[in-house]
Amino acid sequence: MKINVQLLSFLKYIENLNPLFTLIATIVFGSLRFVIPKSLIPEVGQLPFRKILLGFFVFFLILFFWNLINWIQVNKTQKREKEKADQEKNKLEAIRKQWEITAEIELKFKGLHPNSKIILKDFLEDSNKPKQFWVDDEDVQQLESKGIIEKISPVTIGSANIKTYSYKIKSWAWDYLQNDQHLINFSINDLQNMV
Repeated sequence: MKINVQLLSFLKYIENLNPLFTLIATIVFGSLRFVIPKSLIPEVGQLPFRKILLGFFVFFLILFFWNLINWIQVNKTQKREKEKADQEKNKLEAIRKQWEITAEIELKFKGLHPNSKIILKDFLEDSNKPKQFWVDDEDVQQLESKGIIEKISPVTIGSANIKTYSYKIKSWAWDYLQNDQHLINFSINDLQNMV
Protein backbone atom coordinates (compact mmCIF):
# COMPACT_ATOMS: atom_id res chain seq x y z
CA MET A 1 0.00 0.00 0.00
CA LYS A 2 2.84 2.35 0.92
CA ILE A 3 4.60 1.56 -2.37
CA ASN A 4 1.44 2.36 -4.34
CA VAL A 5 1.11 5.72 -2.56
CA GLN A 6 4.74 6.55 -3.27
CA LEU A 7 4.32 5.48 -6.90
CA LEU A 8 1.24 7.68 -7.30
CA SER A 9 3.09 10.57 -5.70
CA PHE A 10 6.01 10.07 -8.09
CA LEU A 11 3.71 9.88 -11.13
CA LYS A 12 1.93 13.03 -9.95
CA TYR A 13 5.29 14.74 -9.55
CA ILE A 14 6.58 13.87 -13.02
CA GLU A 15 3.18 14.73 -14.52
CA ASN A 16 3.56 18.28 -13.25
CA LEU A 17 7.13 18.75 -14.46
CA ASN A 18 7.73 21.73 -16.68
CA PRO A 19 7.92 20.65 -20.35
CA LEU A 20 11.05 22.79 -20.71
CA PHE A 21 12.86 20.65 -18.10
CA THR A 22 11.90 17.37 -19.80
CA LEU A 23 12.85 18.83 -23.20
CA ILE A 24 16.31 19.75 -21.88
CA ALA A 25 16.70 16.25 -20.36
CA THR A 26 15.63 14.71 -23.69
CA ILE A 27 18.19 16.78 -25.60
CA VAL A 28 20.95 15.93 -23.09
CA PHE A 29 20.38 12.17 -23.17
CA GLY A 30 19.79 12.25 -26.92
CA SER A 31 23.09 14.06 -27.41
CA LEU A 32 24.93 11.58 -25.19
CA ARG A 33 23.36 8.65 -27.05
CA PHE A 34 23.54 9.81 -30.66
CA VAL A 35 26.27 12.48 -30.81
CA ILE A 36 29.10 11.26 -28.58
CA PRO A 37 31.13 8.47 -30.26
CA LYS A 38 30.69 4.96 -28.87
CA SER A 39 34.41 4.74 -28.06
CA LEU A 40 34.09 7.54 -25.50
CA ILE A 41 31.25 5.90 -23.58
CA PRO A 42 32.22 3.09 -21.13
CA GLU A 43 30.31 -0.14 -20.64
CA VAL A 44 28.53 -0.58 -17.29
CA GLY A 45 28.55 -4.21 -16.20
CA GLN A 46 26.97 -6.43 -18.82
CA LEU A 47 24.60 -3.69 -20.07
CA PRO A 48 26.00 -1.24 -22.66
CA PHE A 49 25.85 2.32 -21.37
CA ARG A 50 24.51 3.54 -24.74
CA LYS A 51 21.39 1.43 -24.17
CA ILE A 52 20.92 3.04 -20.77
CA LEU A 53 21.19 6.47 -22.38
CA LEU A 54 18.73 5.39 -25.07
CA GLY A 55 16.31 4.26 -22.37
CA PHE A 56 16.57 7.62 -20.59
CA PHE A 57 16.22 9.42 -23.92
CA VAL A 58 13.01 7.54 -24.80
CA PHE A 59 11.66 7.98 -21.25
CA PHE A 60 12.20 11.75 -21.22
CA LEU A 61 10.94 12.08 -24.80
CA ILE A 62 7.65 10.42 -23.85
CA LEU A 63 7.57 12.41 -20.62
CA PHE A 64 8.15 15.64 -22.57
CA PHE A 65 5.11 15.07 -24.82
CA TRP A 66 3.05 13.99 -21.82
CA ASN A 67 4.01 17.14 -19.87
CA LEU A 68 3.47 19.29 -22.95
CA ILE A 69 -0.07 17.95 -23.45
CA ASN A 70 -0.85 18.42 -19.74
CA TRP A 71 0.63 21.92 -19.80
CA ILE A 72 -1.51 22.87 -22.82
CA GLN A 73 -4.64 21.45 -21.18
CA VAL A 74 -3.92 23.23 -17.89
CA ASN A 75 -3.31 26.51 -19.73
CA LYS A 76 -6.55 26.12 -21.67
CA THR A 77 -8.44 25.39 -18.45
CA GLN A 78 -6.86 28.36 -16.68
CA LYS A 79 -7.63 30.59 -19.67
CA ARG A 80 -11.27 29.47 -19.70
CA GLU A 81 -11.54 30.02 -15.96
CA LYS A 82 -9.96 33.47 -16.28
CA GLU A 83 -12.31 34.39 -19.12
CA LYS A 84 -15.26 33.16 -17.08
CA ALA A 85 -14.07 35.12 -14.03
CA ASP A 86 -13.58 38.24 -16.18
CA GLN A 87 -17.08 37.84 -17.61
CA GLU A 88 -18.53 37.52 -14.13
CA LYS A 89 -16.52 40.53 -12.99
CA ASN A 90 -17.69 42.60 -15.98
CA LYS A 91 -21.27 41.47 -15.39
CA LEU A 92 -21.11 42.49 -11.73
CA GLU A 93 -19.49 45.79 -12.70
CA ALA A 94 -22.26 46.45 -15.23
CA ILE A 95 -24.90 45.65 -12.59
CA ARG A 96 -23.15 47.91 -10.09
CA LYS A 97 -23.02 50.77 -12.60
CA GLN A 98 -26.68 50.24 -13.47
CA TRP A 99 -27.55 50.39 -9.79
CA GLU A 100 -25.58 53.59 -9.44
CA ILE A 101 -27.30 55.11 -12.49
CA THR A 102 -30.72 54.00 -11.22
CA ALA A 103 -30.01 55.40 -7.75
CA GLU A 104 -28.78 58.68 -9.25
CA ILE A 105 -31.86 58.99 -11.47
CA GLU A 106 -34.28 58.17 -8.69
CA LEU A 107 -32.51 60.68 -6.46
CA LYS A 108 -33.37 63.39 -9.02
CA PHE A 109 -37.08 62.58 -8.67
CA LYS A 110 -36.92 62.19 -4.91
CA GLY A 111 -38.32 65.14 -2.99
CA LEU A 112 -40.05 66.74 -5.97
CA HIS A 113 -42.90 69.05 -5.07
CA PRO A 114 -46.33 67.64 -6.08
CA ASN A 115 -46.72 70.58 -8.49
CA SER A 116 -43.48 69.53 -10.20
CA LYS A 117 -44.81 65.98 -10.47
CA ILE A 118 -48.03 67.30 -12.02
CA ILE A 119 -45.95 69.13 -14.64
CA LEU A 120 -44.14 65.90 -15.50
CA LYS A 121 -47.43 63.99 -15.71
CA ASP A 122 -48.66 66.61 -18.18
CA PHE A 123 -45.59 66.01 -20.34
CA LEU A 124 -46.21 62.24 -20.28
CA GLU A 125 -49.92 62.54 -21.04
CA ASP A 126 -49.29 64.98 -23.87
CA SER A 127 -46.65 62.89 -25.72
CA ASN A 128 -43.79 65.12 -24.57
CA LYS A 129 -44.98 68.17 -26.50
CA PRO A 130 -43.22 71.41 -25.46
CA LYS A 131 -45.04 73.42 -22.81
CA GLN A 132 -44.86 77.06 -21.82
CA PHE A 133 -44.08 78.11 -18.27
CA TRP A 134 -43.31 81.31 -16.49
CA VAL A 135 -39.53 81.32 -16.02
CA ASP A 136 -39.79 82.32 -12.33
CA ASP A 137 -42.11 79.41 -11.51
CA GLU A 138 -40.50 77.63 -8.52
CA ASP A 139 -41.69 74.19 -9.62
CA VAL A 140 -40.28 74.71 -13.10
CA GLN A 141 -37.02 75.93 -11.59
CA GLN A 142 -36.86 72.82 -9.42
CA LEU A 143 -37.26 70.54 -12.45
CA GLU A 144 -34.73 72.54 -14.45
CA SER A 145 -32.16 72.56 -11.64
CA LYS A 146 -32.38 68.77 -11.42
CA GLY A 147 -31.82 68.50 -15.17
CA ILE A 148 -35.23 66.93 -15.80
CA ILE A 149 -36.59 69.62 -18.14
CA GLU A 150 -34.85 72.26 -20.26
CA LYS A 151 -35.65 75.53 -21.98
CA ILE A 152 -36.20 75.46 -25.72
CA SER A 153 -36.91 79.08 -26.57
CA PRO A 154 -38.44 82.24 -25.11
CA VAL A 155 -42.06 82.93 -25.87
CA THR A 156 -43.48 86.44 -26.31
CA ILE A 157 -47.09 86.88 -25.34
CA GLY A 158 -48.57 89.91 -27.12
CA SER A 159 -46.52 93.05 -26.85
CA ALA A 160 -45.72 92.51 -23.18
CA ASN A 161 -42.22 91.40 -22.27
CA ILE A 162 -43.28 88.43 -20.17
CA LYS A 163 -40.53 86.03 -19.12
CA THR A 164 -42.10 82.88 -20.49
CA TYR A 165 -40.20 79.99 -22.01
CA SER A 166 -41.10 76.89 -23.91
CA TYR A 167 -39.82 73.80 -22.07
CA LYS A 168 -39.42 70.15 -22.92
CA ILE A 169 -38.66 67.13 -20.79
CA LYS A 170 -35.19 65.72 -21.36
CA SER A 171 -34.98 62.46 -23.30
CA TRP A 172 -33.42 60.42 -20.46
CA ALA A 173 -36.21 61.51 -18.07
CA TRP A 174 -38.89 60.78 -20.70
CA ASP A 175 -37.49 57.30 -21.37
CA TYR A 176 -37.13 56.50 -17.66
CA LEU A 177 -40.60 57.68 -16.71
CA GLN A 178 -42.20 55.54 -19.41
CA ASN A 179 -41.49 52.50 -17.22
CA ASP A 180 -41.29 54.09 -13.78
CA GLN A 181 -44.17 56.55 -13.45
CA HIS A 182 -44.42 55.66 -9.77
CA LEU A 183 -41.59 58.15 -9.26
CA ILE A 184 -43.97 61.02 -9.95
CA ASN A 185 -46.99 59.65 -8.14
CA PHE A 186 -48.20 61.54 -5.10
CA SER A 187 -50.85 61.03 -2.43
CA ILE A 188 -53.79 63.08 -1.22
CA ASN A 189 -51.70 63.93 1.87
CA ASP A 190 -49.12 65.51 -0.42
CA LEU A 191 -51.81 67.68 -1.99
CA GLN A 192 -53.21 68.64 1.42
CA ASN A 193 -49.72 69.68 2.55
CA MET A 194 -49.58 72.07 -0.41
CA VAL A 195 -52.48 74.11 0.97
